[in-house]
Amino acid sequence: MDELPSSTRKWIGGSILVAVLVTVYLFWNPERGANTAAILSLTLTIVSTALAVHAANRMGQQAAASPWRHYELSGPAKFWTGAVLAVALLVPASAWVWNRWFADLDVRFPAAVEVREDQVSAVTPDVVTGWQGGELVFTPSLAALSDLSDCVIPAVLHVEPKLDGRSGTVIAARHDVPVSINIPDGTRRVDLGLKLEAPGDQNCVVSATFGHGELRR
Repeated sequence: MDELPSSTRKWIGGSILVAVLVTVYLFWNPERGANTAAILSLTLTIVSTALAVHAANRMGQQAAASPWRHYELSGPAKFWTGAVLAVALLVPASAWVWNRWFADLDVRFPAAVEVREDQVSAVTPDVVTGWQGGELVFTPSLAALSDLSDCVIPAVLHVEPKLDGRSGTVIAARHDVPVSINIPDGTRRVDLGLKLEAPGDQNCVVSATFGHGELRR
C-alpha cells in the first residue's frame, strides 16, 4: 500500500486540528456560529471536490503502474495538494479571526422591564464573548401597562449607562427609535439605568423591551 509523504501527513494533521478548534469555537460562540458554519460549508465543499479530483487522478496513475511500485507525487500534484490543504487551514482560521475581533456582536437583553416616572429601573445587557470597544445599538419598545394611560408616544425614556460602575452621559430615548451608546475598550460590565418622563399627570408606567441589540465594532 502506498504511503502518504510526511509533508502531506502534516498538512492533514494540521487541518484536523484546525477543524477541532473551529468546532469548539462554534459551540462556545453560538451567536456567530451560523455565519462561521456557512463559511466553513463553502470551504469544505471546495476542498472535498478538489481532493476527490486529486484522488481520482492518483488512482488512474496507480492503475497504469505496477501494484508494488511506490507512488511518488509529482511536482504539480504536490503543489495543488498543498494549496488545497492551505485553503482548508487559512479560510476557517480567517473566519475565526474575523468573528472574534472585527465582526459585530449580538447583544442580549433580559425580558421586559417595568419603568416608572418616580423610580429608576435597571437592565443589564449581555454579550457572550464579553464586552469589547464599540457602539452599543438597540431599539427600545414601550408598552403602557394601564388601559387608562396613553403616554407611550410622548414619553421619553432616560437611559443612563453605567460602565464598570461609572455613570455615563444620560441619553433621551423614545419608543421604537434606535439608541447608540459608546462602549470604551476594556469595559467589563454594562448596566443601563432607566427612568421615564411623561407629560401631564398620567402616572405613566410602561413595560420596556429592547430589540436589535448589537455591539458594532
